[in-house]
Amino acid sequence: MKKTLSLLLALVMLLTAIPMAFTSCSDGEDDDPGADIHLFLSNRIYDLDPTLAMVDDDAAQVLSLLYEPLFKLNADGSVGYALAKSYKIDKANREMTITLRKTYWSDSKRVTADDVVYAWKRILNPNYENPAAALLFDVENALYIKQGGKDEETMSISTLGVKADGVDKLVISFRKDLDYIDYDEFLRNLTSVALAPVPENTIGTNPAVSDNWSKRVATIVTNGPFTLSALAHLSGEFALQRNQYYRRSKNSDSSISKYVTPQLLSTTWQTMDMSYEEYEKFLTENVIIHFADDEGNQNMKDSFYFIGELPIAVRASDKYAGKVITNDLLSVSSCVLNMTAKGNPALQNAKIRQALSLIVDRDQLAKDLVYAKAATGFVTPGVLEPGKKTDFRTDANALIATGSKATEAENLIEEGMQELGYTDKAQLGELRLLYSGESINDGYTAKVLKAAWESLGFTVILDAAYGQQRTVANDVLVLDSVLQMNFNSNWSDCRVDEDDLEEPEEETEEETLEEGETVEGEEGEEEEEEIEGEEGEEDVEGEEGEEDFEDEEQEEIVIVDTTADVMLIDYQMLATNALATLAGFALETSGNGYDKTDISSDGSKEYSYSLTPHVSGYNSEAYNALIDAAYNAKNAEERAAALHEAEELLLQDMPVIPLVFNQDYYLISDTLTKITANEYGMPVFTKAYQKGYKDLLLYGEAEGEDEDQ
Repeated sequence: MKKTLSLLLALVMLLTAIPMAFTSCSDGEDDDPGADIHLFLSNRIYDLDPTLAMVDDDAAQVLSLLYEPLFKLNADGSVGYALAKSYKIDKANREMTITLRKTYWSDSKRVTADDVVYAWKRILNPNYENPAAALLFDVENALYIKQGGKDEETMSISTLGVKADGVDKLVISFRKDLDYIDYDEFLRNLTSVALAPVPENTIGTNPAVSDNWSKRVATIVTNGPFTLSALAHLSGEFALQRNQYYRRSKNSDSSISKYVTPQLLSTTWQTMDMSYEEYEKFLTENVIIHFADDEGNQNMKDSFYFIGELPIAVRASDKYAGKVITNDLLSVSSCVLNMTAKGNPALQNAKIRQALSLIVDRDQLAKDLVYAKAATGFVTPGVLEPGKKTDFRTDANALIATGSKATEAENLIEEGMQELGYTDKAQLGELRLLYSGESINDGYTAKVLKAAWESLGFTVILDAAYGQQRTVANDVLVLDSVLQMNFNSNWSDCRVDEDDLEEPEEETEEETLEEGETVEGEEGEEEEEEIEGEEGEEDVEGEEGEEDFEDEEQEEIVIVDTTADVMLIDYQMLATNALATLAGFALETSGNGYDKTDISSDGSKEYSYSLTPHVSGYNSEAYNALIDAAYNAKNAEERAAALHEAEELLLQDMPVIPLVFNQDYYLISDTLTKITANEYGMPVFTKAYQKGYKDLLLYGEAEGEDEDQ
């Protein structure tokens, strides 16, 4: 079997690094060692902060294994319990109280309500650009805090309508100035991994830790069924070990296998920076799926049991016909256009932007990518109509032509050039397209866009971003995310101040919750018990007099001084909430906080403050008014009408060009069972079972090793 040297070296490194991690806590009553499942994923991931899963499907997939939000999303649009074990709603006072189940961070400390409060305040920090803030704008003062405060009172983060009541209770106060609060929709927001708790005690206020805690094995702490145990950016290997403290304390006698079946997910990414053609060749020659009836006596050391990336040529062939599993994602591959003064001036013309969209043959692109669907709007299937459990997309018109409209595009180019005063297509100039050089889909899509846009008269420069281009210091790599999303070619505007995985048993009905219902007698749910005097464990109580976030200057770290005109990203729908999805393009709800400018002429530091628009620079008064109308709607029908009109206007103005609705796809060995997908389309490995794993040593059998090793 063919293997790369880097893969073998990485596996040896993992073998030497991992055993120490298993000695910290007994597996419990049956000491089931659990399987080591060998996976191949695609893009490398550089940051495992749950608030950063915005523009990368691969990051979202891994983060959903590491962090558990308060609730999980069921197929019918209802919610089930995850970190939460009960909730109550007081509609008269517009309050919701959520009680957390007893569970622990991977460092054995209790997950507390204060950790949730801290995570949400971090998202709402006006110095911290984060579109997930829109998921919280129904909370009292959340919007005003994100905007820097409408007055001195609401500027303080301490006025946020979220408080911890002891260790396990979260009390949420909702806005009194709105006529309509959709509590069911808010509960669905809480199924998003972006709103999962983060460990306040770990992150703290030390910038050296707060900026990098989720990028290193030594500092990362997670509350989901898995945690990070090995990470090697250069070789492209990492490992997720089951969290020994997930749903159990370090003094527990119960077996961890009761909660999480696999011991280890040994994961491989591509091993070096390659063009997509080189990457396809690498996959074809080196990544082999294990099937029990394959010839060659394949075993764990030379084949994978789960593959999440396939070369396009293999996808289009019948090699794995009937064996590839697909799930629709709440994600759309999109081009974000730079409409600011730093971008190509032609992009400030709406007709030019529309032409760039019309020329793209989405049907053909989806057919070529195989596991994708031509986008008909910006909001993806799976996002729900306000007040209903039906798709927003189903109730909307198709807003984008899926086939190429070359004649219409040419006409719009001519009209746009006239409006700009251009007389020659050469004046259209260059479009620099920034995309991930580590993604097969992005590499292929970038070449399709280049050909299409050059047919209109542009000169298109493809700018592939790789991991080392985004290296900033001390081997810490910056994630390409909306938080840092800008038009610099290194994607590293570093402004950060610092799954619903309990799988239901097979053939059982999904758990649907009624208000006030608590979780009792669940499999995998340990009885509540107070743990006193644990080393490193202390109850976290609410503190008064919370300090406001410091209004400190943010430095932009720029390595390659190049401005892009277009960014190709996977735009994640953070939840099934259409309002939160579309709010990011409105000025007041962009989640980007405010710009602070020194307007003094004598150095006295007199500042002016202005809200920061969407990263594209898009700021439409008409669009802003529609989003404001949606927030202030008197009922679900009014909200839905405003949102459908807003999406239509967005795609007329075209600051973003949706291309294809993304799908997750993967091959699973026939010896691997009980892998399901959550309602966000992400695979769930919590109860995955590998047949015969006890008969195998880690990565190979005791005898019969290949002679070429």
